[in-house]
Amino acid sequence: MDYQEQLNKIKKHYEEIKSYADKIEKVSITIENRDPNFVYLMHTTSLEEGDIKDVYTKGVVYTGNQIWRTFNNLSKDWFGKSWAREKADQTSMEQVIVDQCKQGAFQCFLYKVPLVFFESINGSLFPIPIWYLDNSYTLKLNPSSSGTPYDISEKESNFFRIYPTLLLGHYDLRTNQFYKNPNYSFIFNNESGIYDGQQVVSIMDEQLSRAMWEHNESILSQHPSSFSHTIIEFAREFENSITINHKNKW
Repeated sequence: MDYQEQLNKIKKHYEEIKSYADKIEKVSITIENRDPNFVYLMHTTSLEEGDIKDVYTKGVVYTGNQIWRTFNNLSKDWFGKSWAREKADQTSMEQVIVDQCKQGAFQCFLYKVPLVFFESINGSLFPIPIWYLDNSYTLKLNPSSSGTPYDISEKESNFFRIYPTLLLGHYDLRTNQFYKNPNYSFIFNNESGIYDGQQVVSIMDEQLSRAMWEHNESILSQHPSSFSHTIIEFAREFENSITINHKNKW
């Protein structure tokens, strides 16, 4: 695809977005009240139906394991103040999601991750990795996220998926509806997964943080990680804590 063809494709994309956005006079969707024990992460994009199903079954894909680079945080200030959290505080989570899609994307995927995966709450900490490697993924050009062809060298990049059951659901601008994920669950085991950069830097225990970093290095090098057994134990303890405390508060 040459420059002019790609430019026309992007222009058509934004014209179509505007045609749907102009029909929405007010926010009519309801998702849920933000739970302070969770981190709400918003990712806007424009996907075909098959790719939407892929997100539900395999998770959003990215070339890095840093949520702050591809998600807007609706509940925490990480790496500076989150405009999305600030606006959600002033209006609502639903308002932020709809407004963000109206600016240039068909879908907004909303992930809901336990805060105890990142930091201690009342003495409880369960650092379970939220990403995993997908060596079978083929990079695609998305008109809502890039105006230029991807670098040919990126074909050799590592592709990461955020764990699929952490997807709470997605908003679609074309239907002006929020679709909840029937398979949403924050209880899972990801012993061969990859830690997010925020998980590593948030841990106050230097020895544990180093072990998590080394675990990532082992998985990226396609070698077994001795820390995987600890992750299995974290997952078991976390599930037990949920069973004991039915309100899911830590």
